[in-house]
Amino acid sequence: MNHFSKVDIFNQDEFNDVNFPGITLDKNDVKNKIFENCQFVDSSFSETKFADCKFIDCTFESCNLSNTQFKNTAFSDVVFEGAKLIGVNWTEVRWPYINLISPIKFQKCNLSHCSFYGLCLKELVIENCKAHDVDFRNGDFSGGNFTCTDFKSSLFRHTKLRGSDFTEAINYGIDPNENDIRKAKFSMPDVINLLHKFEIEIQI
Repeated sequence: MNHFSKVDIFNQDEFNDVNFPGITLDKNDVKNKIFENCQFVDSSFSETKFADCKFIDCTFESCNLSNTQFKNTAFSDVVFEGAKLIGVNWTEVRWPYINLISPIKFQKCNLSHCSFYGLCLKELVIENCKAHDVDFRNGDFSGGNFTCTDFKSSLFRHTKLRGSDFTEAINYGIDPNENDIRKAKFSMPDVINLLHKFEIEIQI
């Protein structure tokens, strides 16, 4: 795998099998670039604007992408691991019209204050993450893996979560009357949060 610097990103349009270690590209504009089988490690793209780009089979490991914009940018088999993604509006991404499974995965990331409003990202993986104040309203995340994630103050309303796995997830507020949670998996003690609206008393 070749190693490139931030200067190279502006000097060419396509990158294949490239490693970008420890680059800082905060508050820059990156347009019309294609990254395939690339790895970004310990890099910072805070408040960077990606426009009309493509990320294919890429990995972002321990990167800072807080308040990054991905306008009309496409993802395919992209993994974010240990990344900081605070405040990202994922509704600006160019998602495929027909997609059987989510083209992105999040593992051990901070996704607080993000928006997935109205998106159809079946089998989305948000595993072992911090997801405070995230907007999942009107979305379809059926079959998703949300295990071990903290959903404090996140919004679920008219959200399809059928068959999703919330095992060991915490602090979620999901109203069974307003969301499709059929065949979803939950674990104690946080599964009791599903019953808060009914004002019942549970004896354990």
